[in-house]
Amino acid sequence: MLKKDLRLTRNKDFSYLYRKGAKFKGQYVSIYTLKGYHCVKVGFSLSRKVGKAVVRNLFRRRLQDIFRKELVNLRPNKYVVVALSYITKATYEDLEKDIHSLIKKINS
Repeated sequence: MLKKDLRLTRNKDFSYLYRKGAKFKGQYVSIYTLKGYHCVKVGFSLSRKVGKAVVRNLFRRRLQDIFRKELVNLRPNKYVVVALSYITKATYEDLEKDIHSLIKKINS
């Protein structure tokens, strides 16, 4: 789990990133990012299209774990990770590959 100081929690931060941030779409997730911040902040959004609460929490925990491992590759920006509805078909390794390739795109 990501530490509290690394997470986005306020609705206005999410809304601002959706409006002003750059969007990078992968196979299972989309990442909105906004540059120019002094620290890394990550938020996760999983709609009810993903599944019931148990399924959404499972994939939210998986995404948090992957981002915790990828912290060394992240530049100090704000990120919102939006799970696409077919994330339920992805294995943990598929998610890792997808997010790793998106982070490479963001950093280039």
